[in-house]
Amino acid sequence: MRRALGLPDEEVDVESPSEFLLTAIVFAVLPNLEGAAGDIGVSLEGAPVPPWRYDLAAGSGAPSERPSDAAARIAGPAPSFIMAAAGRDTFDALRLDGLLEVEGDREFAARFLATLRVV
Repeated sequence: MRRALGLPDEEVDVESPSEFLLTAIVFAVLPNLEGAAGDIGVSLEGAPVPPWRYDLAAGSGAPSERPSDAAARIAGPAPSFIMAAAGRDTFDALRLDGLLEVEGDREFAARFLATLRVV
C-alpha cells in the first residue's frame, strides 16, 4: 500500500527475510541458470547479514568474506531487494533509481537478476 501511495518503505527488521532470500537463491534461482559459469556477490545493505557469494557452475552459495572478488557484484538496500525478488518491484527500476549497484560483469548480473524471483 505504501508503495502505491508513493510513500517510503517502513523501517522494519529485515534480518530473517534477508537470510531466507539469500539462502533460497541457492535452491530456487541457481538451478534456473544451469550451464552458467562464474560467481556473483550479493550484499544487502541495512540488514545484519554478511554478503553472500554464489558459484553458478557449482550451484552453491554461502556467506562470504570476499564478495568483492566475484565476477559480478550486486548491492542494494535489503527492503528494496527483497521486494524486487518477490516481484513487487523490478531490479531494473531499482538500478535506474540509483538504489541497486551492479559492478563487474553487468551482463552476467543482469541474467542472474532476471531469474531471481523468490515468493
